[in-house]
Amino acid sequence: MRISEFSPKQGKVLAFIEREESILVADGSVRSGKTTVMTMAFLIWAMEYFDRTNFAICGKTVTSAERNIIKPVQQIENLPYVMHYRRIERLLVVQCGKKENYFYVFGGKDESSYALIQGITLAGVLFDEVALMPRSFVDQAIARTLTFKDAKLWFNCNPEDPEHWFHQNFIQQKREDTIRLHFLMSDNPIMTEAEIEKASRMFTGVFFQRYILGLWVRAEGVIFRQFADDPEGWLIDDNLDYDTIKQIAYITFGVDFGESTSHTVFVATGILRRGAGIIALDERKLSSKGISPDKIERE
Repeated sequence: MRISEFSPKQGKVLAFIEREESILVADGSVRSGKTTVMTMAFLIWAMEYFDRTNFAICGKTVTSAERNIIKPVQQIENLPYVMHYRRIERLLVVQCGKKENYFYVFGGKDESSYALIQGITLAGVLFDEVALMPRSFVDQAIARTLTFKDAKLWFNCNPEDPEHWFHQNFIQQKREDTIRLHFLMSDNPIMTEAEIEKASRMFTGVFFQRYILGLWVRAEGVIFRQFADDPEGWLIDDNLDYDTIKQIAYITFGVDFGESTSHTVFVATGILRRGAGIIALDERKLSSKGISPDKIERE
């Protein structure tokens, strides 16, 4: 893989190598070029300033870290490094002249994963898709770097819910030791305008906001995709002149989701004007056995 140019935003990731800040957060849209340049910068920083030192590369799983980080970085042309990945040990050994450093690969898939990274001392950690990892794992990895004065933490991710612990602690909370870079597809030099436009047409609603605009937004209604994408289209106009709803201000629909041996129940309730009362309009009960989300949406 040959990289011929960097965007200004990618250049800021590379500049982090020389910056005094110790934390870099790169979040934003998919296909925005943040992962590749961060991996390069992480490797260059480690090889420039350390020798015979341990580092960590963390993904949602070891397999995803190998796919997103290890394999791509080995394919980048013109890097002055000799790299050997020992899959059994989950260890990438990188050499440059007489220098040699060790990059251990970890997966942070659930709350029990923090135990996997205990005990090791690290000079830096690269977290790929950190928003998919539990906080206990990330905190444990960070703790492994505390004995290094010049340690750096490198985070990248696509957005999740704004109440997500990472968003609240590393993005909303302003920290003097942190640089935050928000990436869009236009920050990736290999993405053409046509490709960006094509990608933009593939998503709507909350998924467009997260994947294309790179925004941390709530996912209300995504169980019912049609509602999430067009909530106004489901609102009833007060002025509709139907005899059966003349006295109804609006209608609410409640859904009680049942387990596999139970039932899913729908109830429509009419709320009368001026708070005069409520009316149970209709009810439907479906067996939950074998029911699909599409079936629930149609009902």
